[in-house]
Amino acid sequence: MDRRSSLPRILMIGPVPPRVSSLTNPIGGTGVHFLESIRELGKRDVCLQVVDTTRPRTNIGRVAFVLHAAAKILQIAFSTIVHVRSCDLAFISLTASRAWVLASLFWLICTCFGRPVMLRIFGGEFDATYDRYSSGLRWWADHTFMRSERIYVQTRAIRQRFGDRPNVRWFPNTRDVGAPITPTPRTAKRFLLVAQLRKEKGLYEALEACRCLPDGCRLTVYGPRVAALEGDLFDRYDNASYGGTLHPQEVPAAIAQHDVVLLPTYFWSEGYPGVIIEAFQCGRPVISTWWRSIPELVRHHRNGLLVSPRSSTDLHEAMLRLAGDPVLYRTLCDGALATGDQFRSPAWYDRLVGDIVSICTSDDRTR
Repeated sequence: MDRRSSLPRILMIGPVPPRVSSLTNPIGGTGVHFLESIRELGKRDVCLQVVDTTRPRTNIGRVAFVLHAAAKILQIAFSTIVHVRSCDLAFISLTASRAWVLASLFWLICTCFGRPVMLRIFGGEFDATYDRYSSGLRWWADHTFMRSERIYVQTRAIRQRFGDRPNVRWFPNTRDVGAPITPTPRTAKRFLLVAQLRKEKGLYEALEACRCLPDGCRLTVYGPRVAALEGDLFDRYDNASYGGTLHPQEVPAAIAQHDVVLLPTYFWSEGYPGVIIEAFQCGRPVISTWWRSIPELVRHHRNGLLVSPRSSTDLHEAMLRLAGDPVLYRTLCDGALATGDQFRSPAWYDRLVGDIVSICTSDDRTR
């Protein structure tokens, strides 16, 4: 007998990131996370079939957005029907904003074919999204996708919100960068921002904060453009530059060439940003914000510094502090490495495969 024929067969449904970022389909965290899931599960004793849910979603106009969305829903529903019959379990990855439509649709399709569902919801706003549901939508959610065998959420706060539901589990964003690529610098002079170029990621606050820094301090920005920016934006700042869009595999090397990672975010759906975890695993501290679940990840004075959202002044002071205090900087570097080890991919995906095997071999699949 072929050994692979006895392995769990998993239907992976989620957004595969584009090879090249564009204004209509920029590379984002959800796609990067889903691709990591495919790679990590592919290393283990499971067989995978992937249904890609990616579609143009930005800068295309409302009518085009609706048409693309409708066409994609029909396409992925058809692909799910075709493939789910030959799989043992469906593993669905999506954002909270799309859960009540797509998660319920996939759950209904899979249930019709008697296949259990595991759901992974990215971002940090699923609790708030669920609480905003009308009574009708909440009833619909509770009788469809909320009955999945497992629902993996990214932050501890969301897990606590659904503490009465044993099928809701904490599964943070993870990475496996490996050992630090370069030794820990002695001082903090080279600052880095890697994010989609939108104001909610703190782009303008970071640029303003880099004014009047000590000699030798510089800010480098990488990330896909998702909104129109002034053509001379980066030319206004003598010690800031834009390096273009990085492929996800290039991010750790860019981090290693810098001393501190900035993410002064106030993005509404922020969860556990992957770039923060990558920074920690590279031994680099992070300056971020007291925003949503960021403090679960960035511990003030332990692996980074936290500042008020939308405050370039607070961010500037934090940058000055690290640039002028090498002892604090080295302490935060050590704390970053320790935290990064807690979010390495292998251990988390070993647990996930344990759940998959348990569900696939269980005789009791009632929901």
